[in-house]
Amino acid sequence: MDTNQPQSAQPLPRQREDGWTPDVQEGFITALIQYGSVRVAAKQADRHVTSAYRLRARDPAFAKAWDAARRMAYARLRDEAIERAIDGTPEEVWHNGEWIGMKRVRNDRLLIAMLAHLKHETPPNAMVTHSLDDIEDRRSNVIGNQLEAIAAPAEDTATTL
Repeated sequence: MDTNQPQSAQPLPRQREDGWTPDVQEGFITALIQYGSVRVAAKQADRHVTSAYRLRARDPAFAKAWDAARRMAYARLRDEAIERAIDGTPEEVWHNGEWIGMKRVRNDRLLIAMLAHLKHETPPNAMVTHSLDDIEDRRSNVIGNQLEAIAAPAEDTATTL
């Protein structure tokens, strides 16, 4: 047996200098959060979409970060769609080739779609059923109970001394 050779030689995984380094992965995930698009995130990270999907398939930590980034992007985009549905979007006004100003245009189809989506997103038992007075009473009770709990040990100690 040759003692100069390792008993179990396992090839080490190679990492390309121009590959998916931790910094490149972080840039991709950050862009995915911001834009919600794998294509745009890959372009921002200066990588090809196909290589991003390959890395996702072989690296569970990257896949987990990818999924979290998509959820964050979805929440941000959903909020933006709600704002657009309620407030409308700015649109330029032109008359006879001359710019007049801006107006806000509402999209009723978007509003209806968002209402339908949010209806399924919020369970009925999560609807507000308490008045502000009820909430204030509960808050006062909680604070009162906490103050009593803080004061109680001091009173017990004073009677034992």
